[in-house]
Amino acid sequence: MSLSGLVRGYLCKQELTDELVQTVAGSLESRFRADDERCKVTLQKLENFYEVVVYHLHHAYAVALDINKAATLKEEGPYAVDQYLLGQLETVGLRVRTEARV
Repeated sequence: MSLSGLVRGYLCKQELTDELVQTVAGSLESRFRADDERCKVTLQKLENFYEVVVYHLHHAYAVALDINKAATLKEEGPYAVDQYLLGQLETVGLRVRTEARV
């Protein structure tokens, strides 16, 4: 297992949802930088949800992740938050290459 997998497993087992979502945002930014070196992912925690915005190839793609949904996904596995956010980003128009999927 990779170090990233170990860290994610730890974050899932502990109750560190904020840290896991931050890790996922960083991972998404790294993945999309393969296509756009200026890619940036921002994460903002609001009252009841996280706002994730991906700035990629001169477009901004914004999705929301309910805090309770994030906690539920965390329990499903270390990459469930990634899968959910990638699906939501595809829904708002971001093209996700298959090898960029977790």
